[in-house]
Amino acid sequence: MGINIIKRTSTHNTSYKAGRQLKFIVIHYTAGTTSKPGTAANTAAYFATTDRQASADFICDDANIVQYNPDIKNRYCWAVGGSKYSGTRGGSKYGICTNVNSISIEICSSNKKGKVTATNDANWYFTDAVVNNARELTKYLMSTYNIPAANVIRHWDVTGKACPGVAGWIIDAGSESKWNEFKASLTGSSTPSDATHGKIVNEDWIWKFLSSKGVNDYVVAGIMGNLYAESGLRTNNLQNTYESVLGMNDDKYTDAVDNGTYKNFANDGAGYGLCQWTYPTRKQGLLDYAKKTGRSIADLQVQGDWLWIELSRDYPGTLERIKKATTVDGASTVFLIEFERPANMSDEVRKLRSSYGEAIYNRHHVESKPTTPATNTFKPYTVKVTADSLNVRSGPGTGYATTAKIKNGDVYTIIEESSGTGASKWGKLKSGAGWVSLDYCTKL
Repeated sequence: MGINIIKRTSTHNTSYKAGRQLKFIVIHYTAGTTSKPGTAANTAAYFATTDRQASADFICDDANIVQYNPDIKNRYCWAVGGSKYSGTRGGSKYGICTNVNSISIEICSSNKKGKVTATNDANWYFTDAVVNNARELTKYLMSTYNIPAANVIRHWDVTGKACPGVAGWIIDAGSESKWNEFKASLTGSSTPSDATHGKIVNEDWIWKFLSSKGVNDYVVAGIMGNLYAESGLRTNNLQNTYESVLGMNDDKYTDAVDNGTYKNFANDGAGYGLCQWTYPTRKQGLLDYAKKTGRSIADLQVQGDWLWIELSRDYPGTLERIKKATTVDGASTVFLIEFERPANMSDEVRKLRSSYGEAIYNRHHVESKPTTPATNTFKPYTVKVTADSLNVRSGPGTGYATTAKIKNGDVYTIIEESSGTGASKWGKLKSGAGWVSLDYCTKL
């Protein structure tokens, strides 16, 4: 599987251990008050300078996955050491999971008050965007290092420390429902039938559904980037701030609406579903459509249909303007301002949603042909791979299929350069295997 990882590496607060045998992936939280884009890179910079003897292999924020450990197989971070905590139900993996045999992921947390409050209190939360990045990274690491889902654990499981100190992630905080959802999503099927109940949403299904409406890929990606920002592409997503207000998590809320025991769905003011529908008439419309089709309000087909019904029936002008978009940003901005209309429509929000759309576009759009070099005076040269594992793609961009992987330290000849998405420059291999990002190569 492909994944975009930004390297901000350092050996500070790490130790050397050749050929370490990786058995566990450990989830942490930063205890920081925001997960906005750039927070992960700032955390890596902190690890590289602090004297607190702390670090982690990877950090996730709302937009990025950052790698801190420069050599996963031969260096380890200082993340799960120390003594076992008392007065906790955690620590079952103490002495079993260690810094040497584990990979640690820090998830950037957020706080409703914008300041550090008591561990595990209701102010701490993870955004859907940061959880999705952590999920994709975890699945990638599981696949790369052959680590089973059973060995994806929390810092709390190792030492008993309240980490992640976010409600729903450790039982010491009263519930681990969010943790259980996260674990289930690591191994669950991604077929449309599984996605229809909102537990696992298939990005491919949504892409194909919107594409079937006759719009271009810029439009599809622009809409999906907004949906990702709203809900993480999860159909049963109840607005985080309403979970404590209503005393229900995503599943309980969905079930209560579906079975009729909760009757204030349309008027409770809580955002719900892919679009985080909030206005009473729009939520009532979704509920009525679900009942008409005999399906759950979290059904993927129901929400996809309702989204398109609203766009074509209630927002025809918006739909026509979106269809004319010639960039992801153009489509994303129209959908943000005219359809979603969140309270915050600042330039920062616009850029963030557009970046989500660009990432989705890069994963699904297939270019017709590679971009040709600017000149014909190119002189071949050799490079050395600096990434642990570097994808070779069929064309110069992350939108092209991966054809092979090459290893750290391998040397190759580049016979052509090109611009393309996902890298500052791409190089074509003399072997004919394809193109590689030159950001992860050193010219010899």
